[in-house]
Amino acid sequence: MAIEYEGIISSDMLILDIEAHLNWFSVLIKRMVFNPNDISVSNLYPPDELMIWCQKQSSLNKISAEVVDEVESLHISLSKTVHRVFDSFENNKIKIGDFEEIKQSLDNYIAGLKMLGAEGVSSGSGIDPVTGVRSHVGMKKDLIKELDRRDRKGEPFCVCNSQIDNIQEIFKRYDYKTCNKIIGDTGKLLASILRSFDDIYHVGEGEFVICLKNIDLLDAGSVMDRIRSIVANNFIDLDKDNTIKVTSSFGVIEPIPGDNMDEILTNVKEALRNAISSGGDRVEQSLEVSALEKYAQEIRKD
Repeated sequence: MAIEYEGIISSDMLILDIEAHLNWFSVLIKRMVFNPNDISVSNLYPPDELMIWCQKQSSLNKISAEVVDEVESLHISLSKTVHRVFDSFENNKIKIGDFEEIKQSLDNYIAGLKMLGAEGVSSGSGIDPVTGVRSHVGMKKDLIKELDRRDRKGEPFCVCNSQIDNIQEIFKRYDYKTCNKIIGDTGKLLASILRSFDDIYHVGEGEFVICLKNIDLLDAGSVMDRIRSIVANNFIDLDKDNTIKVTSSFGVIEPIPGDNMDEILTNVKEALRNAISSGGDRVEQSLEVSALEKYAQEIRKD
């Protein structure tokens, strides 16, 4: 589970970084228009103070690696765009298309930072700002409560781990805003299908953990396969002219007495990996066995 990090990216830090990038963009465009021959390689790199700060905080275990990766990805994407435009200069003149390409990349960077800021604000309430469902905050505590209820009342429950298929290809193909639209709409669709008393958590990058209550593995597998089919046949509107369909893979387990939370999350993750490695767009069920049965299996292997 996630560590409780002490460091956060404050709103003031985001504002200062956005202002620094806007100033850099203004100076860069002026040089490209009026003094293209005087542009040095160092002028092409956007300000990196925030990225360096995040890297340092991560090394001190005060900020999550996911945040660092996101800031680095946004920064690298912007930098690559500027270098690509500069390398394609014709007669040292910037074209309107070049300007628009850099501006769009800068807009994506700023939108990404604003989203990170929203995540920082929302994390305390346990709501994921991209999908509107619960974040990983409190997830482990909620699942432990279900384990306790199962032990006291004998009520079964199942845990599902879901991932949008080919998510890395989606990240490469679309900009930050569009990727969040795809993930957000998928999360909202999942939440709308589930029963009102089931719980769903977005743990990052289109990956979800679902707690299905008062249900055994056989029925849970059927439920998740129905949900898989609905997701696969759903159209996501990217803009007024474009839609996309995505598929998701699902791993499902039914915790048994004696399981601890780390084992449950490890086992359901393994079931998800099996579903993905089998081609995706499928549900993989994993039957949990007791510690005694595991021991017996080891004896039989020997």
